Amino acid sequence: MRAILLSALLASSSWAWAAEQPAPDLGSWPSRHAAAAQSFEAWLRAYPLAARRLFAWDHGHPLRAQSFVEWAAGHPNEGLDAFAAEHGEWPVVQTLFSRHRPALEAFVVWAEAHPDAARELVAKPRGLAWIGNHYADDWKPELEPAAPSSPVQGG
Repeated sequence: MRAILLSALLASSSWAWAAEQPAPDLGSWPSRHAAAAQSFEAWLRAYPLAARRLFAWDHGHPLRAQSFVEWAAGHPNEGLDAFAAEHGEWPVVQTLFSRHRPALEAFVVWAEAHPDAARELVAKPRGLAWIGNHYADDWKPELEPAAPSSPVQGG
């Protein structure tokens, strides 16, 4: 009985570890898709908060995020409203789409322009979150403005 429990524990822990690992070739994604990576970087710089939200969605709901990216790459010129019509029951459609609409519209344009690169990012669950966490660290400007410094008293 202990052997069965230990085997189950090891299998579940290795699955959890594997779920956090990138697809074997995702680490070289930027070099294989240089134009897409450059455009993706520009999108990240333009919409850092929306990017963080999209990465968090991919981390928490990888299959839904994958569906969104696959849809964006495969439905050129249809826009967010068409996706929302198909998936309106997903809470993210109301929240993320309404709060970050321009950013997600720009993301859809990116996915349409680079469908192979976009699909590769979500070929494995949490791939989009992984690329965001590993390659976007220097692309994330501070989200909170710096506190104004107070004048020196009696100076």
